[in-house]
Amino acid sequence: MKKLLVLLLTVCVSLCCSAQSISELKKKAEQGDVIAQFDLALCYYKGEGVTKDLKQAVYWYRKAAEQGDDDAQYNLAVCYYKGEGVTKDLKQAVYWYRKAAEQGDAQAQYNLAVCYDNGEGVTKDLKQAVYLYRKAAEQGDVVAQFALGKCYYNGYGVTKDLKQAVYWYRKAAEQGYVVAQFALGLCYTDDGVTKDLKQAVYWFRKAAEQGDDISKDMLSLLEEELKNEEKTKDTSEQVFEVVSEMPSFPGGTQGLANYLGQNIKYPEVCEENGVQGRVVCSFIVEKDGSISNIEVEKRVDPALDREAVRVIQNMPKWKPGNDHGKAVRVIYHLPINFRF
Repeated sequence: MKKLLVLLLTVCVSLCCSAQSISELKKKAEQGDVIAQFDLALCYYKGEGVTKDLKQAVYWYRKAAEQGDDDAQYNLAVCYYKGEGVTKDLKQAVYWYRKAAEQGDAQAQYNLAVCYDNGEGVTKDLKQAVYLYRKAAEQGDVVAQFALGKCYYNGYGVTKDLKQAVYWYRKAAEQGYVVAQFALGLCYTDDGVTKDLKQAVYWFRKAAEQGDDISKDMLSLLEEELKNEEKTKDTSEQVFEVVSEMPSFPGGTQGLANYLGQNIKYPEVCEENGVQGRVVCSFIVEKDGSISNIEVEKRVDPALDREAVRVIQNMPKWKPGNDHGKAVRVIYHLPINFRF
């Protein structure tokens, strides 16, 4: 059963133990009622409506567990794992975790994975641990999602795969798991995946808001780095109107005139209808001399406008603009006359 169902059962038991006498509950339990057995075990475990007695809790958990109740199997496994009400026995813990896990109990799958991961009560087997972490993670168990991400990150029991690590860290982080939020932020600081300081800051902030001190420190450092990066980016992406050395077409002004004269194809529809005029276009000469961001600033006719854009798109690379010895992006305005 899902974790939510366990919580609901716990609430129900609290009500049951206060509203119904323990003797009546015990009578049903002794008659083999699995729900009563589980409820009675919880009452003994929590000391609700009866003196707390962990041995009795274990006794009734076992009764319900032997009838196949996965919550009882899980709780009995926990008792064996912690040595509560029974002698600590990791092999028995593994046995009952497995029983519950086989019924799809996500918590049992996770705890059984931990046993395989650490070699507790069973031979250490990282591949089996990964298998069980995945089973629980796919059901939404946040701790299992983080554990599975960690396995992919370190290559434990599975081929190292940082994309899969980020995927599972994100699953857990989106559920508010602070350790996963920190781990995901760390990944985006160029820790094996594409560096993305905005994403790193986002997840460190999420963790910091939950009180994680290390995330607070990382957040302070990265926000400053991000500001500097944005300033650098703004400078590198700046488009200039006028620079010390303007961009030029191969062969200069005459070369540009020759290119236009040889490559412009006067649209037939415009020629037939006597349409002519000056189309003014703008474009950016990039730092490598390529052309981008072509726009028509002054239109004449759709066919003439398209032809102007086409001929600009097919231009060879220009000599880029230069500002005090540094190649820069420069906007260029080009009028193209269409005349018969």
